[in-house]
Amino acid sequence: MQNEIVGRLSAEPAGRPLIYLVPEQATFQAEYDLATRAPSGVLVQAQVLSFGRLAYRITQELGGRAKLPVDELGKQMVLRMLLEKQRDKLQVFQRASLQPGFTAQLARLISECKRYGVDLDQLLEQDWSGGTLAQKLHDLHLLMTAYDAYLDGRYYDTDDMLTMVTQKIASSAYVAQAELWIDGFSGFTRQEYLLLQQLMRHA
Repeated sequence: MQNEIVGRLSAEPAGRPLIYLVPEQATFQAEYDLATRAPSGVLVQAQVLSFGRLAYRITQELGGRAKLPVDELGKQMVLRMLLEKQRDKLQVFQRASLQPGFTAQLARLISECKRYGVDLDQLLEQDWSGGTLAQKLHDLHLLMTAYDAYLDGRYYDTDDMLTMVTQKIASSAYVAQAELWIDGFSGFTRQEYLLLQQLMRHA
């Protein structure tokens, strides 16, 4: 793939944008490898990007960064406040929320739900025979709904970034002109699959 990108760079130094999409932890090595293979001064149109960097690049182009991002620590702070506010409505998490590390674990669970496209409304519609699982899903649904309502209009969850960008890709001139190579992934989340689907349609 890198040889192919370098070949494009050599043949068309001022050609279309070339995107080399790799996992976040591999971006530095991929940039280094590409730079050592390419002739001097022709790397301008080629970019090594992770999903996060690509999302940032598209958001820069199309706007949408007026809201403030909420990172992992911010998410935990908001959830701690919501656990206090919703305490009387919680069925299982009321006691568990007093345990050390519960808020961090809850934040990770919400991140997983967002990344893998878990629809809690659909889960709640299932018949769980009133067991503990049903109570946990009730509490999780309550807190996620309250969390999204709290963020709405003022902030955005960084876990929602790929979903927001996926909805905008069709409007991106950068993506429309680009050629894309994807390398180094062992798997994808549902969010990433949906983003790749749009990239394949428009790049």
